[in-house]
Amino acid sequence: MTIKPSITVITPCYNSAATIDRALESVETSSTDSNRVEHLIIDAHSSDRTVSLVQERQNSSKSIQLLSEPDNGQSEAMNKGLRLARGSVVGFLNADDYYEPGALEYALKAFEKLPEPSLLIGNCRIVDDKGREMGINRPRKLRFADLMSGATPPYNPCAYFYHRSLHEHIGYYDEEDHYSMDLDFILKAVRVANVHYVDKIFGTFVWHGKSKTAVAQAEGLLEKRVAEVRRRHLAQCSFLLRLNIGLRDRTRFLASRMKRCRRIH
Repeated sequence: MTIKPSITVITPCYNSAATIDRALESVETSSTDSNRVEHLIIDAHSSDRTVSLVQERQNSSKSIQLLSEPDNGQSEAMNKGLRLARGSVVGFLNADDYYEPGALEYALKAFEKLPEPSLLIGNCRIVDDKGREMGINRPRKLRFADLMSGATPPYNPCAYFYHRSLHEHIGYYDEEDHYSMDLDFILKAVRVANVHYVDKIFGTFVWHGKSKTAVAQAEGLLEKRVAEVRRRHLAQCSFLLRLNIGLRDRTRFLASRMKRCRRIH
């Protein structure tokens, strides 16, 4: 008899009282089989009402587990969650963000057929802090060479799920990296996982001025951090793969120049 997969959703958080309840609700209502869903809240010893709000939810939900203790940043919290996770499949949901209805239900069914280790990637809706839609991230090109050559990666982990065993192949998140760990993970994962993309929105990423991504972009650091991750991965590639990526970059540069010339003329 085939064992059906279960999912552990990991939510690192700190002083997230304003948004944590929405995140909890989205996990709870995203699947009809609560016995196959575990929600781990890895709290960094919040000083607001985050912990009490989670505890209130625990009274009515057996799937929510809470760990609240000081940590050294989000990457450490993510690794704590991975080591505690009981699900064969994992996903990360930041406390500001939320899943679309049915996202976990879809993932549970998909992983019944996907080989191990697999990475299931969908789309991500981006909204501002007023709930106004800013766009949809559709990361269709997910080969390593494409991502290294400028293809759009998944913007937020609420848009993907993967077999927990994938970390046996690529290691855990770098706990010294507090900003680009998601991109670093994706670049490692697509090289060893069975990658499956679906044109379906899995989650919503809330873009607000105080988020790490928004602050980094405002300070002009986001592109530099992305470039640094890509440089680090490129240094580990074979000569032929570096040549392939270099040719793609050159082609993309020439196409961009031609497009600008057409606009001018």
